[in-house]
Amino acid sequence: AGESGSTLRFLLPIVVALGVKAEFTGKGKLLDRPNDALIKTLNSNGGKIEKVDSEKEEQKFKLRVS
Repeated sequence: AGESGSTLRFLLPIVVALGVKAEFTGKGKLLDRPNDALIKTLNSNGGKIEKVDSEKEEQKFKLRVS
């Protein structure tokens, strides 16, 4: 199954709005997707999203929402 940058961008605001904790992980091209502006906007409006180093080599992308 492939990874979807669009799905990530749809889910991040929903998770922040619901106030739930979540982790999004991925690899490949997902790391290259333009997510910084969305993360900055969500964080400036009460969200807490951070990029974290993945503990697994095959997972190059990890965001934590808390």
